[in-house]
Amino acid sequence: MKLFVITSRFPFPLEKGDKLRLYHQLRVLSKDFEIYLAAISHDEVEEIHHRQIASIVKEVRVFRIGKFQALYSVFKHAFLYNSMPAQSAYFYSASIKKRIQSWMGEVNPDCSYYQLIRTLPYYNSQSRRAVMDLMDAFSTGAAIRAENSKGMRKLFWKSETVKVRRFEEEAIQTFDHLTIISKLDKSRVGESNKISVVNNGIDLKFFKSRHTETPVFDAVFVGNLGYYPNIKAVQYIADILITEIKKSIPGFKINIVGPNKERVVKYASDAVRITGWYEDVVDGYASGKIFLAPLFEGIGQQNKILEAMALGIPCITTPDVADALQLESNTHVLVADHPQAFCEAINTLLNDEDLYNRIGTNAQRLVEQDYRWDAVTAPLIRLLKNEH
Repeated sequence: MKLFVITSRFPFPLEKGDKLRLYHQLRVLSKDFEIYLAAISHDEVEEIHHRQIASIVKEVRVFRIGKFQALYSVFKHAFLYNSMPAQSAYFYSASIKKRIQSWMGEVNPDCSYYQLIRTLPYYNSQSRRAVMDLMDAFSTGAAIRAENSKGMRKLFWKSETVKVRRFEEEAIQTFDHLTIISKLDKSRVGESNKISVVNNGIDLKFFKSRHTETPVFDAVFVGNLGYYPNIKAVQYIADILITEIKKSIPGFKINIVGPNKERVVKYASDAVRITGWYEDVVDGYASGKIFLAPLFEGIGQQNKILEAMALGIPCITTPDVADALQLESNTHVLVADHPQAFCEAINTLLNDEDLYNRIGTNAQRLVEQDYRWDAVTAPLIRLLKNEH
């Protein structure tokens, strides 16, 4: 079967969640489909990255949108005409739409797969069967940003929330079926029977416990440090948790790992090390005894938790994150929702070796059983083949 895929980002390297999700889906889907990938990009794609994707699809074409062109599109479509969210307008070009639709006509696919509501403006009504991956409840994410912003930023995010919700509703009406990353996100978008949950998975060959060095930090946080919910998590650790933790663990130290460290370097201190990028992210995870993730403002499924779990590193996170991943508190993770609870959980894990080992082992076993990419992608294959 021929599958035509449209994405707003070239899905390699894997430094962003949407790229990671699509890359591994393509890798699994290529066993059942002949894939034609139309990838929009604001940057030149490096040859080594292009080859990585070309090795798993039948054909890939990159459609470049310059940064100035993208900003003009935002001004025109998001502000002047008020016709689409800024995050969709930033990836939209009428001329690219014509080129993609022309190529789709040549391929004549059995099914088309669109990643994120950003690609809604590229919808081709001639598609035999069209499926969209919403991935996350982006309208909820925009609403959270509006609630936590001030002045002009608040006005922007309130307007963006309305537009994103409108696009989500339009997508539900337009596509034959849609997917989303978790039950929690589905409930936020709407309980339509056209929406199915397709979880993220873990590359167990890469994240299987293979670190041997002794952790040098009490805790670690890993994530894209330019992503708003991760910035807020680092701020929460530095401004709120550290003061509380030091009352019982004076020498407590945490390592902050991930790209774009310049966005959070101001939170560095004797207790908070902003290390940033590791060539091998497993070394970053392995630098801490526990994985600390006070994520209150994120949406979607937090792969950073699954990756730490796959490595057998006990995690402490918030109720929403645990719910999205269907994790049981005190079995797979410890859950906390206020500073004292986080500190109690940290103290418990660092001082109770049996619990520490049990949480790590249970978490690792769960990931191996339920979060392999071939297993979590199976429902998507059935949807694309219309076998659900």
